[in-house]
Amino acid sequence: MCMKIRSSRGSYLISSRHTYGITTILLFLAFCLLLPDSFFWFFVFS
Repeated sequence: MCMKIRSSRGSYLISSRHTYGITTILLFLAFCLLLPDSFFWFFVFS
């Protein structure tokens, strides 16, 4: 039982961290889409 609880808890931490990364990437993409293309490329190369 202890190993099952530990494994389920570990998978929950991994899944929560994975969803956090996906939300961060989606927010970054939305922020890039809101910016003008010229300003975005200037921000990338600066």
